[in-house]
Amino acid sequence: MSISKQLQQQFQGMMGACLTTAKHVPADKAEWKPEGKGRCAKAVLEHLAASNFALTKVLKNEPLSVKVTRATRGSAAMPTPSYAEAVKQFQASGEAMAHTMGSVADAALNDGRTMPWGEPGTVGFVMALAGIHVSYHMGQLNYLQTLWGDLEDRL
Repeated sequence: MSISKQLQQQFQGMMGACLTTAKHVPADKAEWKPEGKGRCAKAVLEHLAASNFALTKVLKNEPLSVKVTRATRGSAAMPTPSYAEAVKQFQASGEAMAHTMGSVADAALNDGRTMPWGEPGTVGFVMALAGIHVSYHMGQLNYLQTLWGDLEDRL
């Protein structure tokens, strides 16, 4: 199996696990956060959707419509009217990324790309980062669930 295919499958696995976790967030907890500067589950998904769509554009070597800096990249988000819509946007962003990953040949993994915040990267780095990023934020969703008493392991 090619490296590109492995990265695509890793990303799809992370997306599936994160969606499973996201779909178990109770409606009354979707916008709950433990303190003022923290993120609620809805905000985590809005951030992941924005990031996945941006990284998909980077993979395609397309320009971004929004300026992102190293300092602001963590606050990038796609605001949605409801938690259900945030889940849908997150899922759509993952499908777009997985589809784009499917068209990458291993020979292109070292091709240069500019990250949304302006730093140099490679196609392979973007592909690996997408899965790592989803995994990181899935941990936030899991932790939020433990704070409101949901201790079920959904991995």
